[in-house]
Amino acid sequence: MNLNLRNLLTFLDDPKKGDNRHSSAITGVIGEDLNAAAFAHYIGRDGVREATVSADSPTPGTRSGKRLDRWIQTRNKQTGEKILYQCEIKNWAASAIGGHRLPIDCSEEEVKKAVAHYWKGQLKTFQSAVHPNSVTKVFTAMRLPEQYAESKVQPLVIYWMPMSNSTDANPEPFFQVPTHDLGLPDTFVRAPFETLNVFSVSLYFRRLLNGGTETLVLDMPNAERRAQVLDEIGRE
Repeated sequence: MNLNLRNLLTFLDDPKKGDNRHSSAITGVIGEDLNAAAFAHYIGRDGVREATVSADSPTPGTRSGKRLDRWIQTRNKQTGEKILYQCEIKNWAASAIGGHRLPIDCSEEEVKKAVAHYWKGQLKTFQSAVHPNSVTKVFTAMRLPEQYAESKVQPLVIYWMPMSNSTDANPEPFFQVPTHDLGLPDTFVRAPFETLNVFSVSLYFRRLLNGGTETLVLDMPNAERRAQVLDEIGRE
């Protein structure tokens, strides 16, 4: 699927008047596909690693219980090392949740304020009294499909929001946080993960755009089919 990064970032991070009403509907069509594919693109950007997004969703292996959004496996082409991420995807954007608007041409200081604002808000989610919640369910042990039986599993939360725990002017879109630094309550029974992985799609796309990449082609089969259906419905 072809993406115009400038238009996409504007729609989700700095929408025109009235467009915020459509944000949830649009992200419902493309959101999970978009965010998972963006992470896979980030992993493969240097040619050393590659990422495969599974069509299957992580489940605890029971009829009830929390589900996640994607399995994403990465492989180092040089060493063969594989990491399997059990991934929760959050499509939240400024246009949908009333967060900090972040124009394309904003200053470095504005970026720093926005990423700090969103990270502070997410820390409150980790420190909530209710677990597992919509984010901390990523720490729940999931049943591994047979093809991943020997894989090392790590939790990953992919956010659209421009978010980072860094104070740098150009924060890295992918970062790791020791789980003991998140403030999770001791009473929260979870898998013994030592690190949480976090990826910000907005920050990655901004980095690409600032580097001269205006359009991006991503593998988004579900989103492409939904767009095709909408096109077919609208034909005379």
